[in-house]
Amino acid sequence: MRSVACCLILTVWAVGAAAEGDATVSRLERRYRGATSLQASFLERYREGGRTTRVEAGTVSFRRPGKMRWEYESPEPKLFVSDGRTVWFYVPGDRTVMRARAEEDADWRMPFALLTRDPSMRKLCSRIARETNAEPSASGQALLRCTLKDQATGISEVLIGVDALTGDIGQVVLRQPGGVQIEFTFSGWKLNPPLPEREFRFAVPAGVAIVEGPESLAMPGH
Repeated sequence: MRSVACCLILTVWAVGAAAEGDATVSRLERRYRGATSLQASFLERYREGGRTTRVEAGTVSFRRPGKMRWEYESPEPKLFVSDGRTVWFYVPGDRTVMRARAEEDADWRMPFALLTRDPSMRKLCSRIARETNAEPSASGQALLRCTLKDQATGISEVLIGVDALTGDIGQVVLRQPGGVQIEFTFSGWKLNPPLPEREFRFAVPAGVAIVEGPESLAMPGH
């Protein structure tokens, strides 16, 4: 009788967790579906072997379809920008800029496709579940675990922290084999700010050399 009761409790808990996860996904998708442009502050942490090796911060802008601009402000200025066709990564101190082609089908390998294209998690993830083995970066967030349909970028798993009231994305964690983890924390989301097309283009400064970059350049943090 006790084992039957335990099984019943676990079943009820699993159904409740699944329903809560579905509600969180719906809240996130509703929040961003009507937005054509987005902007937020971000903090990026790069961890390897359980140790934080790099912390950077700045402002990120998204515009549909397929455009994004990551302006790193600390500890040094950097720029990652894509107009949906070409990706540029520029570090002024290096006097070089990396360039790569941004392909639309490759865009769905990135969690940030939720913000640059259709905000549908089911297009991006083969499996979505509530994460119970990790804590969100802020209180009031629900943490979702997404297994990407296409893992060609080497990302094994994605965690997405969603504000339980607003549906805002507060956290994105990219997990890679070998204990590598990149965590983005977002705050101060602005929906539909005026973002002109020129913000997502890159004009190569005089004296800066262009280097053809790898396909993995298509995502910030790499």
